[in-house]
Amino acid sequence: MSSIEKTLLQEIDKNLSLAKLAPGQRLLLAFSGGPDSRSLLHMLSLLSKTYRFDIQLGYVEHGLRSSPERKEELRMVTATAARYQVPLYVLNLPPGCITGQHDGIEAGARRYRHVFLHKLLRVSGARYLVFGHTWDDQVETLIMRFFQGSGLEGLTGMSGLEGPIMRPLLKVKKRTLLEYSRVHGLGYSQDSSNTEKKYLRNRLRLELIPRIRDIFPGLDLSLENFIHKMRSLEELIPPPKSSELISDDGGRTFYMDHDLFFSWSLYQRTEVVYEVFDRWNESENRRLPYRFVLDLCRRRSEDTRHSYGCGHGIAMEKEGSLLFWRPCIVPKLKKRYLKVIKADTQVKYSGLSFKATRRRGGACLLRLETAVKYAPWILRSPGEGERITLPEGSKRIGELLREREVSPSRENSCVVVEDRRGILALLFLGRNFWYRKSLLADTNVESDIYYIELAMTDLEMSFE
Repeated sequence: MSSIEKTLLQEIDKNLSLAKLAPGQRLLLAFSGGPDSRSLLHMLSLLSKTYRFDIQLGYVEHGLRSSPERKEELRMVTATAARYQVPLYVLNLPPGCITGQHDGIEAGARRYRHVFLHKLLRVSGARYLVFGHTWDDQVETLIMRFFQGSGLEGLTGMSGLEGPIMRPLLKVKKRTLLEYSRVHGLGYSQDSSNTEKKYLRNRLRLELIPRIRDIFPGLDLSLENFIHKMRSLEELIPPPKSSELISDDGGRTFYMDHDLFFSWSLYQRTEVVYEVFDRWNESENRRLPYRFVLDLCRRRSEDTRHSYGCGHGIAMEKEGSLLFWRPCIVPKLKKRYLKVIKADTQVKYSGLSFKATRRRGGACLLRLETAVKYAPWILRSPGEGERITLPEGSKRIGELLREREVSPSRENSCVVVEDRRGILALLFLGRNFWYRKSLLADTNVESDIYYIELAMTDLEMSFE
């Protein structure tokens, strides 16, 4: 037995011992046909005689590559399963199924793979879902999470054993597995998309991380120490008290004592909100913006009834002594457009009515009216980095203003129109304006009406 094989088998054996597998239990290996999962299958098959576990394979074909390459990889995967005499489960996604319209192709592919493998874990009766993630994957994940502004939990990195997930090669470098494959003559597939720099992880792997290693040759040891420090720090911080969450309707609504929630640290409060959101979106790779969660949890209201906010699929509201979390369903409006409203014209949009009337001196009087169920309307300045959705995609408000040739000194003349559904419209103009009066109707009446007098003739509006 070579030194590499002995080291690798010891590493996997250590993880299997921690997992406390009972004889006859199954392992579901996320199999891609690449060198990582291919080497792991070979080593698991050697150890299966000692631990007496069964192996099953789960393979996802995302439909993102050329037809010949996809067919050749599936042929190789099928042949490998037959050689080791293990069951193989395959999910074939038709080309074009993953569009990346919302959060990118990488995230879309990961979401399909995640849902399939976790459903398969339940259906197959396997004890653990095993991934061939290596130390190289750990480095990429940590660097990516750091630049994406991840919190303490994300900066602790992936774990070798976490719930039903097992990653026995997490401390092994990829070059070690490549050498293991070469020595044992293990054939594996080469994914051509791994060299395409349009994917974030590929750019990290091919461009950023080599540059970082040039500057910091001790990167691996530094990141290993960093993970250890973050995990030590995590032990000092009380975990989120999600055990206080109550649900009477099968998890659709959660609630708990309002005063108890706000007696906790800000970190604990934000983690509880993330916990609620994750329970609703367990099978999806969806994220809550941190600034939004921070706004929900930062300020405590003494009112008997208070809405802390609604957006991104979650609403947080106080009712009496209780704090409720409910799904915030934002209607998907089909008509999204950019329009110039001239004086003496009226536009109606999804229950929203704008009317601009010419006034003496060339100014416009804007009347904004909507149904009371979405009250109250909020007219405010945009927050830093806020975005609005247009037909061509999401765009930062500041970027949109610059495209409309609004100078930085005039950017504070932008008004965001918002209700409980989130941002509905953006009012921006190229000349000075001021508020002359604002009349807020009683919320008991049929609608809320706002008047804003603008020192201009034409009003340009972008609807979401």
